[in-house]
Amino acid sequence: MACRKSRSSLLLIPAQDFLKLITDDPAVAQQFIRLIASNLMEKEEDLLNLAYNSLRKKVAYGLVQQIVHFREAGKSSVTLNLSRKEMAQAIGVATESLIRTLTEFKDEKLLTITAGQVVILDEMRLKNLSN
Repeated sequence: MACRKSRSSLLLIPAQDFLKLITDDPAVAQQFIRLIASNLMEKEEDLLNLAYNSLRKKVAYGLVQQIVHFREAGKSSVTLNLSRKEMAQAIGVATESLIRTLTEFKDEKLLTITAGQVVILDEMRLKNLSN
């Protein structure tokens, strides 16, 4: 799986300390609320996509979301190194439906599929399909 190279740290903050921090510092509380609201709006958009969009729109939307996560700095094209099963699970569709739709997108020159990798060729058209 092609991922951004980044480092993460995990820090355990006791609940009592966390509550004191957001209670005593309005700027921290405000930033935390923004973070939660942003995540909530993202998830709401994802759920609406799953519930109401056609299969083509679902797959296009899911691919656009994957592009955001896997884009490498300075590169114009994006290569997704996920198995079809992983991709289908991330998008929320059946693997067979995903494969069929990827083949349609390949025929439309939106992407190529080589050696198990999906290379996005026309990100703008894909974004337009997902709207």
